[in-house]
Amino acid sequence: MIPHIVGQQLFPAIALSSAMGIPVAEQDVLGDAVVAHAPLDPTVAEGGPQEWMFTDWEEYLHAPRDLHPHADGPTGMKPEIFHLAVRLHPADRALRRPEWQRITQRLTHVAGLAPTGGEHACRWIALQARPSRLDVIANRIRGDGAWAQQPHPLARTLSEECRRIETDLGLVPAQSHGERPSTAHLPAQRPALPRPRRISRRLRWRPRSPR
Repeated sequence: MIPHIVGQQLFPAIALSSAMGIPVAEQDVLGDAVVAHAPLDPTVAEGGPQEWMFTDWEEYLHAPRDLHPHADGPTGMKPEIFHLAVRLHPADRALRRPEWQRITQRLTHVAGLAPTGGEHACRWIALQARPSRLDVIANRIRGDGAWAQQPHPLARTLSEECRRIETDLGLVPAQSHGERPSTAHLPAQRPALPRPRRISRRLRWRPRSPR
């Protein structure tokens, strides 16, 4: 199991689109791709989280910036969206949904996003939209306006926890590079999301028109 820290981003839509791995419209429902999430305020969007659309999750993750627009990061950097992607070894067995949920709980905890007791937790969502991959997306600005207290070095902490998870779940040990996850920097710009031909609250498969 190898974790990859996907840079620092200003807009959650970038991380959400990357996690899904397919073109997603604002009205599409992420549904069962969401395996776990931080406690939700029921007033944020209508219905339960399984009914939330892409735009609902985008607004949920972006809200702390609107509530605390002057909350600068520990290093004075503005990007607050944290994106962690974790991949299993190709020889690993398929994990069950409860196992992905336990992995999410452990990773969000060691990353400082979900401290013990739930105090000063961040808003985050975990997606399992692609085989053998888990994406955790969070806003590092907490509800009280302070930034999450993440360990240093974060990369090593995540790698060490992944080694422990491999042992606990009987997974194939990953050959990481110096026990440090890869870091990819993406441009901090909001992607142009495709507009659906008709508004739908459910993901739909559209067959190609015969030529």
